[in-house]
Amino acid sequence: MKSTCYNTNGLLTICSDIHGQFYDLVKLFEIGGSPSHIRYLFLDDYVIFVFFCLFSALYLWSLKIHFPQTFFLLRGNHECRHLTDHFA
Repeated sequence: MKSTCYNTNGLLTICSDIHGQFYDLVKLFEIGGSPSHIRYLFLDDYVIFVFFCLFSALYLWSLKIHFPQTFFLLRGNHECRHLTDHFA
């Protein structure tokens, strides 16, 4: 199991509350820089019940797999089973 604490040296771009907005996520990387060159920490709320939420989640997870040392994801309230069961 991965640690929930990240020790980081240097600059880190912190992002939060994507809420499944795939095109906003793409724009964020256009403005902030490619995850291959910039370190990112996404705090929470990757998905909510909108059309592109699956694309957003899969894209973030694929970036985490591709850049495990520089791309970090922390779970938010929309990523827990209780809220998923309640709102689904």
